[in-house]
Amino acid sequence: MDEFNDVPEDNETEEMTTAAEVIQKLQEVWVNEKLAPELLQYEGELVDCMLDQIQYMETSLQKIQKEDFRIVFHKMELDRIKYVLSSYLRIRLEKIEKFGPDLLHQESQEQSMLDLMSDEERIFAHKIDFKVMSVTSSWCPCSRYMTDFLSP
Repeated sequence: MDEFNDVPEDNETEEMTTAAEVIQKLQEVWVNEKLAPELLQYEGELVDCMLDQIQYMETSLQKIQKEDFRIVFHKMELDRIKYVLSSYLRIRLEKIEKFGPDLLHQESQEQSMLDLMSDEERIFAHKIDFKVMSVTSSWCPCSRYMTDFLSP
């Protein structure tokens, strides 16, 4: 079977169903993250799986002849998946930027919060926290009150 044949062989049906389920799960996680007021648990396995799927799809697209009309549809689907994934990650970074110090404080207090952010997001939160503290400390003598107010 070629990479984009509409009728899968019997042994590949399970893989294609799994890929469709992963895409559906990504959309569900994306909508939940978008609508939730707080940061939800990071879905690292799902993100890694989708990144692998995107890479596979891109290499498969390169193998298809340029004249094949299906390439347009597959590129559109790939762009849609990339959009959903990048939007999910962007929403998470916006929430971390907004609630970073509070999230770091909660994480240090509760062991259950460790799965809330990925390692990269945690580093980002620490950098944001450091920048906020360095900026507010240079304002004026009253900034001590502001830094106390901003960090829990």
